[in-house]
Amino acid sequence: MKRWRFAALAAGAMAVLSCGPESNIDAVRSIYGLGVYDGRSQTGGAGHPVVIRPAVRVIDYHTGRGVAGIGVTFTVLVGGGHVDGAYAITDGAGVATVGAWVLGNDPGVNTLRAVSSQVDGSGFTFAANGIVLAQVLKLSADPDNVPVGTVAYPNPTLQLFDAQGKAVSDWPVVFTLAEDGGSLTTPGSPKADTVLTNASGTATLSTWRVGGVPGKYAATSTAGLSTITNDPVRFTATAIPMAGYLRTRQP
Repeated sequence: MKRWRFAALAAGAMAVLSCGPESNIDAVRSIYGLGVYDGRSQTGGAGHPVVIRPAVRVIDYHTGRGVAGIGVTFTVLVGGGHVDGAYAITDGAGVATVGAWVLGNDPGVNTLRAVSSQVDGSGFTFAANGIVLAQVLKLSADPDNVPVGTVAYPNPTLQLFDAQGKAVSDWPVVFTLAEDGGSLTTPGSPKADTVLTNASGTATLSTWRVGGVPGKYAATSTAGLSTITNDPVRFTATAIPMAGYLRTRQP
């Protein structure tokens, strides 16, 4: 049975090779697939680069593994704007990433197409909603009477609005701690954490832990665009000894 299967596979391979160079290329195309890897849909500032660079992955359907050395071209379809590094080669994992995607200056839908002449199919289209951020509001009071070594509460919270006064969702807000601002509970991110705004345009830092010494601890948040008023936002947490905190909690 094994010998028969091997002979059949060998015969199939010889049949492909005997069809000539163009047929061989077509056969290779048919066993490769191109799909989204990162940056499928996101919100970005009009006239600014998107935060997550669009990326696709080319795989071999037979093995399920990424294919290196495949050329991918990224082209803007809708919304204006432009790309840097429009042509990319897949890496060892089969991933090709555009150098940068700068959205058009006008608010609205932007799309970007990724295709490869070495892969069958119509490629993949990325989408981004270009907006003009206008204002950030600080919603939470500064954390006060926080026991040393614990998470700051109330959690620092802000809200983003566009130029039409609408709340902005899915926007990355970067919270950064001062050098002596304590630490974050997020693994691998001791001093900075990125939080996406929710459907109501709010972003909350729930991972801020004050230090083990009583005193003031500072953190700032930024949405990263010069068009925003009141950005960055500063938060200050006041840490107190645990004994003092317990006294304030007694009836």
